[in-house]
Amino acid sequence: MRAFVTVTVSLLLLVSLVVPLFAQETPTGAEGDATQEAVPAVQATAQPTVVATAVPQQVAPVTEIDQTTPSIFDVISANLVRLPEAVQAAGLAAELARGEYTLFAPNDGAFQTMLTNLDMSLIGLYGNRSLLEGVLLYHVVPGTITADDILNGLDSVETLHGATISFGLDPVTNRITINGGEASIESTNLRAGNGIVHIVDNVLLPPNLDELMVSTDTDETLPERSLIEITEVSFVRLTEAVQAAGLADELASGEYTLFAPNDGAFQTLLNDLDISYTDLLANQSLLTEVLSYHLVPGTVTADDILTGAGPLTTLNGATINFGFNPDTSRVTINGGKASVEQPNIFASNGIMHVIDNVLLPPQALTLQ
Repeated sequence: MRAFVTVTVSLLLLVSLVVPLFAQETPTGAEGDATQEAVPAVQATAQPTVVATAVPQQVAPVTEIDQTTPSIFDVISANLVRLPEAVQAAGLAAELARGEYTLFAPNDGAFQTMLTNLDMSLIGLYGNRSLLEGVLLYHVVPGTITADDILNGLDSVETLHGATISFGLDPVTNRITINGGEASIESTNLRAGNGIVHIVDNVLLPPNLDELMVSTDTDETLPERSLIEITEVSFVRLTEAVQAAGLADELASGEYTLFAPNDGAFQTLLNDLDISYTDLLANQSLLTEVLSYHLVPGTVTADDILTGAGPLTTLNGATINFGFNPDTSRVTINGGKASVEQPNIFASNGIMHVIDNVLLPPQALTLQ
């Protein structure tokens, strides 16, 4: 009995020595396991960004969308001229800045080819809202579709227009083709915060083109936002200048034709006047004179100008006159000091024409 007790005590003593050692080793082993698992965990999160375009899945590209990055509209504005103009004229800029889409974006030359084929002017295209909207929506597909998605078997998709576009591959150029070669993708996978852009070399024409060509819109169907609301969603510099000059309420209520300088035009103005942007915004007299020189009471369309309207008296009191440059198919202002790069953006209280330079009234220089 005494021997049994002695053995038992010895065993208990041995266990009491082993268990703490085991307990000490277990956390160390757990930490070692966690360390080993950390590397695969990082790899697992990194892998989708590497293979997302190689696997035709819609889920992976969606996870890459970051609304703080440039939108689809920002991407095309940074790379193209005609398409952003057309998008704004059709009233689709806000949608391309927020919805998740794949845009097959025609390059600038593609628009000239289309105008030649359709025997129409750029102003005629921008003035036909139904045609412009129908053509542009035929280039927009919901969701994010990469070039690899197409190459891995995606043969057709439905556009926002409602009709489908189909894909192929040209073995000679190694380019993805659209609608049996009507266009090809010359630059793929331009990422945006809300989707992806592929640059194409021709404008795609929807199946109901003939119907759209003869369709006309009345002014009543176009206006939804006021001039100040359109300004706020389209421009940075002009919006800030209007607010600094105290003209925001006027652009929200009065009926005007606004010749709206784009953002780049303001940088040119600062260089010409040798003035800082801060000083320009602080000089309310100068701002008011300059901006009121871009406002004409009433609604004057591009067609009105082309058929003889002008010179026009501005809210400033001075007049502006017009011409036409056949090389660019643009309306010019004051002997070419500015040109209309995007006409006929209708508003609830008038109309806007985007121009490429700031117009200076005769008395502007005395107000610096």
